[in-house]
Amino acid sequence: MIEVDRDNADLNGGTSLDLALENLGNLYEAQGRFGDAEPLYERALGIDEKKVGTEHPDIAIQLDDLARVNLAQRRFADAESVYASPEHPGEDPLS
Repeated sequence: MIEVDRDNADLNGGTSLDLALENLGNLYEAQGRFGDAEPLYERALGIDEKKVGTEHPDIAIQLDDLARVNLAQRRFADAESVYASPEHPGEDPLS
């Protein structure tokens, strides 16, 4: 039996699943569908953390995506915890 690592598999055209999830999350966010965008951002973040590690610059971008949808939903404590996470570099925009 062949096993496939679905999180790291390329989709048609070579796009990785994490990028596809992030792009769909971006679309949902632009449409104001923050509740739909959030789990996609979380899954893309989890995939990338496994793939490139938590110190990679792409992780900070994905954390910003996640914090932004929390802010849009007025979930300030959740957004603050994302910005305060050790993986997120830079200043906390909520302070």
